[in-house]
Amino acid sequence: MDALTAPDREHGFQQLHSAAPFIWRIVSVPTALVIGGVAVVIAVLVADELASGPGTGITIVVSLAAIAGVAAAWWYPAHRYRHWHYRIGDEALELRRGVWFRSSASVPFHRIQQIDVEQGPLQRRHDVVTLHLRTASAVGSGTVPHIAATEADLLRERLLVAARATAALDDGH
Repeated sequence: MDALTAPDREHGFQQLHSAAPFIWRIVSVPTALVIGGVAVVIAVLVADELASGPGTGITIVVSLAAIAGVAAAWWYPAHRYRHWHYRIGDEALELRRGVWFRSSASVPFHRIQQIDVEQGPLQRRHDVVTLHLRTASAVGSGTVPHIAATEADLLRERLLVAARATAALDDGH
């Protein structure tokens, strides 16, 4: 099922590659398991020290919290994916993202100075990359994670052409 909303589709927004949730899960679930496991071990040690008191209750609460953390680490990437969109607008690359707190950002073409392409081992396995846009301002940079490598090349080229064109207009040429 297409996760883009009708207004986003109508306005030309693109979604990240479908491998994005899997890649985010590969990072977040093991992290949650380690943190949850350490918390449970600490709770068991504390419960052992408080053998006649509320120790068992602490262990149960911490164990349930650890399970909830792993469940959230599994759930969140799919929802993050559904709410992450980008498009090339008339004057800027527009980014929309956020599950609980939505944000929109624009990276104006005339500010783009450099576009880096990054690909880690999981991304390489799924033939996706991350684009990092560097701009003339400290707050105007942007990142587009987990897009198809072939699409990234086209997107990068379109952004560079647009950046050159707006720079030429700004220079009066």
